[in-house]
Amino acid sequence: MQVLHHYNSDHNVSSAQQIVPYIFDILQIELTSVIDIGCGLAQWLRVFKEHGVDDVLGIDGSHVPLDKLNIDISEFRACDLRKLSVLEIGKRFDLLLCLEVAEHLQPEYAHQFIQTLVLLSDRIIFSAAVPNQTGENHFNEQYPDYWAGLFSQYGYRLLDPFREKFWQDEKVNWWYRQNMFLVVKNELAGNYSFSYNGNVYIHPKLLELRSSLAKKPKTNDLRVAFKHLIKKVISKIS
Repeated sequence: MQVLHHYNSDHNVSSAQQIVPYIFDILQIELTSVIDIGCGLAQWLRVFKEHGVDDVLGIDGSHVPLDKLNIDISEFRACDLRKLSVLEIGKRFDLLLCLEVAEHLQPEYAHQFIQTLVLLSDRIIFSAAVPNQTGENHFNEQYPDYWAGLFSQYGYRLLDPFREKFWQDEKVNWWYRQNMFLVVKNELAGNYSFSYNGNVYIHPKLLELRSSLAKKPKTNDLRVAFKHLIKKVISKIS
């Protein structure tokens, strides 16, 4: 299976540069603070800073290469996302990002993880891998309804302002075009004209990827073919 690692060139600032201005437009508030849970190299926070947000915090594991961060090292905090605590963070933020992260946690951590997110902000930009999306260490790939159900337990609602808007935008990574939602407290949902109808969209880029993977010989098939070749060579020698 192809690995789409969060530190390679696929995860650049292009997606954030396209989407962040739109986030400012739709939120209709003055953003002064943004936290990114599972920030990777903090490309999204870099773009928010470029748009005037000075108070940013990136949270991810200790495996993140600090010398490659797109933010100051003082704006990054390493911790185990499975044990993330609001007390560790110490404050709430105007906006929280959690992009292609939740699928990397085992299912038994999902409820606690979502609870932590909602305690940190009233507004969340959320995306998570759907089943069979491909990727590295995906333990809990789910369709959006699964996450909508978890958020609803805490009084939050999924809204869908991104998928149609960016579906054809080649400057945005296809996984964001397919999976990104705005999640807000129920009492804030009336401020927005967007809704979520429960539809699952699978981006053509993912279908192309799955098709190309299906055409590649599997490792076991290669091993069998190699053993067969060795046997033929030995039989000719003998």
